Amino acid sequence: MPTATPSASTNPLTLHSLRAKVASPWTLGIAIGLLLYHIPPLVSEHMGQDMHFQNKVPAALTWAPDFVPTVDTYIASLRATDGHTEPINAVSLSRKHKAKRQKDTEYYTHIVEWAYKICISEALGDMFRIWERDGTEKTRLFNKGVDKVLSGVQWRVYPSENIVLMAGENDWKTWLGNRCEEVGRREVREGRSALEEFGEVWERDGEGRLRLRFGEWGL
Repeated sequence: MPTATPSASTNPLTLHSLRAKVASPWTLGIAIGLLLYHIPPLVSEHMGQDMHFQNKVPAALTWAPDFVPTVDTYIASLRATDGHTEPINAVSLSRKHKAKRQKDTEYYTHIVEWAYKICISEALGDMFRIWERDGTEKTRLFNKGVDKVLSGVQWRVYPSENIVLMAGENDWKTWLGNRCEEVGRREVREGRSALEEFGEVWERDGEGRLRLRFGEWGL
């Protein structure tokens, strides 16, 4: 792997901010969910620019000032290794080349997401294990926070297994969705609603596209 791989040494400010949120597992879950949520658009934007391009820090990530620069550095390192140093403008590409650009973007997105999942697990894994030993409530609240960002869904009951420790490099949204559906079916059988809310984190931008509503979380 390139030397720019995200780690505790390349993201000290982000990890410091995450550790400062451990008193509120739900807020910590929101914060980690926001990091993962922003990786695909950051990668996609970078692929359309010169390899030395620097993304703007989204308003929702001002609390993690070294996250976006580290993502950019890592993508540049990956692109240099693979020889993808020039901008790849999807608008001007043929259908064949658009498909290749999409494949390359998905490939880099997976690598960056995987690197950050490892980084988070290594930095916070011991704390997550303590939560599991102490009981299930903190873990469930943490999972709930992650899910709030990744899916916009809030189930009444969340699994007691920590998503960071259990889902690994797999898709976290899918892992949580499958586990929550299992728990939700039990809730319904016992006459309780499975869901608390749905879609309240989404809004439309000036062009009518759906986007996450960030202001309410106070990160």
